[in-house]
Amino acid sequence: MTPLDPITVPLTGTNLIEASAGTGKTHMITNLYVRMLLELRLYVSQILVVTYTNAATAELRTRVRLRLRQALAAFESTGDSGDEFLDQLVTARRTNGSLAQDREWLVVALHGFDEAAIFTIHGFCQRMLQENAFESAVAFDTELISNQSPLLTEVVQDFWVRELHAAPEAFVRHLAVKKISPTALEHLALRVITHPDMAILPAIDAPRDQDVDTDLDTRVLQFQLDFIEYTRRELRRRKELARLQSFDDLLHRLVEALRGPGGATLAETIRQRFHAALIDEFQDTDPIQYEIFRRVYLDTNAVLFLIGDPKQAIYAFRGADVFAYIQAKHDAASAPRTLNINRRSDPHLVKAVDTLFGRLTKPFVFDDIPFVHVQPAPDAADRLGGTAAGQPPLRILYVDRSIAERGQGGVINKIWGEWPLTRAVARELVRFLCYRATIDGRPVEPGDIAVLCRKNKQAALMQEALRELGVPTVLQTEASVFETPEAAEMERVLLAMVDPTDSRAIRAALCTPMLGQSAADLCALERDEQRWDDWVGQFTSWHDLWTQHGFVAAFRALLDSQDVQPRLLGLLDGERRLTNVLHLMELLHAASTDERRGPHALVQWLAQMRADPDARAALAGE
Repeated sequence: MTPLDPITVPLTGTNLIEASAGTGKTHMITNLYVRMLLELRLYVSQILVVTYTNAATAELRTRVRLRLRQALAAFESTGDSGDEFLDQLVTARRTNGSLAQDREWLVVALHGFDEAAIFTIHGFCQRMLQENAFESAVAFDTELISNQSPLLTEVVQDFWVRELHAAPEAFVRHLAVKKISPTALEHLALRVITHPDMAILPAIDAPRDQDVDTDLDTRVLQFQLDFIEYTRRELRRRKELARLQSFDDLLHRLVEALRGPGGATLAETIRQRFHAALIDEFQDTDPIQYEIFRRVYLDTNAVLFLIGDPKQAIYAFRGADVFAYIQAKHDAASAPRTLNINRRSDPHLVKAVDTLFGRLTKPFVFDDIPFVHVQPAPDAADRLGGTAAGQPPLRILYVDRSIAERGQGGVINKIWGEWPLTRAVARELVRFLCYRATIDGRPVEPGDIAVLCRKNKQAALMQEALRELGVPTVLQTEASVFETPEAAEMERVLLAMVDPTDSRAIRAALCTPMLGQSAADLCALERDEQRWDDWVGQFTSWHDLWTQHGFVAAFRALLDSQDVQPRLLGLLDGERRLTNVLHLMELLHAASTDERRGPHALVQWLAQMRADPDARAALAGE
């Protein structure tokens, strides 16, 4: 593995840079960007930078702009800037006698930076399809949709009815035995449309009038194969008729265009537009995405840098494909280069991780994904000091099996691990805090410690265990607010507001933490007609306020009149509960005003958000 020198690495061909977390990938990208501008005399609109999220795109744009300003300051300075890369670059460009022109070029770059081609992968594909509509055969006025679930559900239901309305009863029963339902077909369809080139095995051709009693399994398999073929054809047809495209369609349409008869011309057009490209977080690339860049840049005179952490290419849940990464490694014009200085972690922790993985022959299974040893920065020092400084920087907590023997009959299983093991971790954190360790001379505090959990439920249990021991915590999860208990409570309250004549809905709303009625209170209401009438009157007034003045006016009236805020804040995790309620109120208000949803439609929208991950993802994408 060759260490990367950002000053001398050739700006030609396809280059793979493998960099672990904390080694300065983004800083390196900005340095290469400056070199491409000056040495290749490119405009900012001619250097393509691609990453995989909107947040990362915004950060890259900010960092690149800042680096250009720093470069201009260095080129205008008469002495050393203190920035090793920029000082070396100034020296090299002074030798070439091009300092004056370089300064002018940097000024031009900064003035025109709004035209910088820094995109998400989907944004890049959309731009190329729009600008090359003729070559890609995509309609000019196609609408981009972030959620194609309703259309997919429609396709599934149409197939289900078409195939089974006259099917033998025995076959329909066998589908149920095999757990083949419309919901199961939707899950299958999502995989099919996400990976359109995926081979379907086994390929059979069973007659459609086959005796299902003699062969209940072959017919089911053929049923699923027919569904896959129908979905691929019908979903595309319906989207084309409606002039719609999904985010996945952007990738697939562009790669289809590059594969087609005019593909070579389209690839040349893109290369002329973007003579150099930097692909960030390349380990998250799937085969379709890599094929796009491969067809445009491989074996050409253009410049392509692929930057990523190969160890993360195994994360299929993020869309990565380890074999696409390995293919890129074989395609690279030269041996991969690496960033081998970790500038984020303490030196002893770097050494500990190095020791843990360095002992294994193939820690990541594949020969093409080795463990690359990194070094701490030369001026780095362990920030964690004090009486805990003598402890190893990396520890593995083993659980004494005798503890499980006393509680679960000697079995360490999932159920046992959810609570006793969580408590063991909590006690370990308290022990560490009691060591009075320091960070940069100040005592370590709970806010300096992060606990990573695989599931949101585990994180909640961890928070509860720490709070029992008096350790203040803040729960941070990727879960949507629609997945919280408060969202379910909100739906129960709104159902009662929508129909105050529904006594069951009112009782369900009253027993939520927001309204705070206990089981004893509900029993008392059975015997107190006046109090029950009062509650019905309350929900009726909120209903009327909703229909006359809108959702937020009615819900604010409920919050104020029922002292919801102090009630929630009085609970152990009340601040989080109240935050979720107020956040849900804002989202519901936006949904009610943007689409002019009435009470019934708004409750249906909330139910969909709670039940449908794709709908939540689409809302987050907006």
